Amino acid sequence: MGYELPEHSEDVEFNNGVMIFMDTASYHEIVMDNLDFYSCLEEICMEYVAETPEQKAQVFIYFWTR
Repeated sequence: MGYELPEHSEDVEFNNGVMIFMDTASYHEIVMDNLDFYSCLEEICMEYVAETPEQKAQVFIYFWTR
């Protein structure tokens, strides 16, 4: 399995934590310093799907079944 980072990601100074690049209509770069990866990821995902109750329920179920 592989992944591709955005072209300008090489210019980002980053030493610790987790960096996530989300494929959305516009570019979003998220840097998390918290070591609790899933809690941070859940919070970020919930922000993106907050206006769509069906998607919010899917994200919630996905995180709690992991």
